[in-house]
Amino acid sequence: MGQSFFFQNLKISIITVVFNSASELKETIDSVRSQKYADIEYVVIDGDSKDNTIKIIQANTDIINIWISESDKGIYDAMNKGVKLCSGDYIIFMNAGDTFYDQNSIANAMSQPNIHMYDVIYGDYSVINAYRRNGHRKAKDINELWKGMPTSHQAMFFKRLSNTQVIYNLESGLAADHDLVVRKFLANEKFLRLDSILIANYSGGGISDKKRTDVYRSLYKNSKLLNKNHFQLSSYYGYMFLRTLIRTTILSVSQYFKR
Repeated sequence: MGQSFFFQNLKISIITVVFNSASELKETIDSVRSQKYADIEYVVIDGDSKDNTIKIIQANTDIINIWISESDKGIYDAMNKGVKLCSGDYIIFMNAGDTFYDQNSIANAMSQPNIHMYDVIYGDYSVINAYRRNGHRKAKDINELWKGMPTSHQAMFFKRLSNTQVIYNLESGLAADHDLVVRKFLANEKFLRLDSILIANYSGGGISDKKRTDVYRSLYKNSKLLNKNHFQLSSYYGYMFLRTLIRTTILSVSQYFKR
């Protein structure tokens, strides 16, 4: 307990959103259960699942403090519901299928000196899916926010000053997480990047090129608030659009010749 001086009074609320993903939820719950951190509040928001999700939740109410099951308007609406129910000093979103990097992830993050002074704390993450090799992804400097998220939202802790402070804008679509961080940056909130500290394993299956284009469009809109160098901004996102177009074309040609 030599590090407890720094984090003994900080309560961490973990929010998990799930919909018809019983097996993935079990992985996330097991990861939460493994954490070597004393003060955790666990909130699970289910979108009215019809599989075995509810049974998994009910079998783990010894660590799930609050849970609800009802229809929602999508993942960010469900995440907002979780925020309104939690009471921790910091919030982290760990949705079904996502896991902490190891059992010390929260403790390592919260053991940093003067950690309570920061509004947003973020670190590295590891990608685990069928589209990419597993790999360590370094968190970026917050001043590169105009290029996109500095890390995955699974590797970010948000200070909860009220139950309406960490709220996603549903109109931002697939870039709602970036929109939230941009708003916090523009509000001069204090960010801390945890150097070389892995927080989470991100198990996303990847997004389609059509959705990727939509994300870039939303990121560009958000980033115009941050970067007044329109040439630099347009050049960067123009390149990202072009890269996606080339990738889509190559995949289409490849699939054509496989017929």
